Amino acid sequence: MVFSYLVLPIPAALATLLLIPPVVGVKETASGVDSTSARRMAIRAALLITLVAVTGLSCAGPFRSLQMCLRAPYSPPPEVIVPSDLVGTWEAHYGRSVDRLILRADGTFQQVYIDHYDEEYTYETDWNAWSIQRLRDGEVRLHLRGARFYQDGIHAAEEGSLGGAASFYDPILGQPVDMRDKLVLHVRTYQGGEIVLYHMWPGADEAFAMTGCERDIFRRVEAP
Repeated sequence: MVFSYLVLPIPAALATLLLIPPVVGVKETASGVDSTSARRMAIRAALLITLVAVTGLSCAGPFRSLQMCLRAPYSPPPEVIVPSDLVGTWEAHYGRSVDRLILRADGTFQQVYIDHYDEEYTYETDWNAWSIQRLRDGEVRLHLRGARFYQDGIHAAEEGSLGGAASFYDPILGQPVDMRDKLVLHVRTYQGGEIVLYHMWPGADEAFAMTGCERDIFRRVEAP
């Protein structure tokens, strides 16, 4: 299984930093500061530098809080959205692997997943039915019957298609989602009015994304 997220143990590191006793009454020896005190100071400095670096990366680098991905610039889709607004070809990228959805105006779709880490593996669905579900507060979900959740790799996708690991989590509405024998995506609006399709999460635990928010969304690459 390909792990999508890396949990950064910031609280543990911070606790460790706080538990290291401060250097009080440092002893001077012939060679300078007492060796035990020097080690403590070095550890505290290293932990502090690490915490600052990680915090900076989580805000501006490739490590982005998943909660940050849910907020601006994403928002619910327009109130007047209709199924024809989603017709076209959509793609999500998980490293070098490509997850492609082709949505037709007749209410059918095909999923094509190409795993570039396993040259022997390609998955294609038949032309199955797709539909939208309108929820409270203007939220909209896209239901893709027979599609698979490939964000966590081949094993997880095939396990889910056989009826296992069916309970996913909607991070936007904060509720479980049954994805047995289907893929459910949240329809969102990006800055500038672009519509994107947002993945559900395999669980409710918050973590830090290793590659930012892009692997969580499908973008339209071809309009009808």
